[in-house]
Parts: sequence; structure tokens; C-alpha cells
Amino acid sequence: MGIEDLLGGRDLGDVKKAVGFVMENSDDFQKVLDLVRELPDGAVGFIGKLPELL
Repeated sequence: MGIEDLLGGRDLGDVKKAVGFVMENSDDFQKVLDLVRELPDGAVGFIGKLPELL
């Protein structure tokens, strides 16, 4: 079993790109997480339904 098998059959190069993207943008991801944590209960579910509602 190789590392690709452990990653669900994904290409290791694609995984490296994804991890690199997250690492390069970690400050932005942290800002989004902080914003979501401050939202009232149920707000995240509502935001997820917005595309349907529009």
C-alpha cells in the first residue's frame, strides 16, 4: 500500500498542491474560521442554504 492509497487514490502531486495552497493562505483561512466562530447558532446552516434560496 502506497501513500496514494492512504489518500483515497489521489495523486500525490495534487495533495502537495492542496497543502501548499492552504499553507500559503493560512492567514485568510484563520480569518474565516474566526468569523464563523462568532456567528450565532444556525447561521452557518443558513449560509449553506443561500444558493438554494437565491
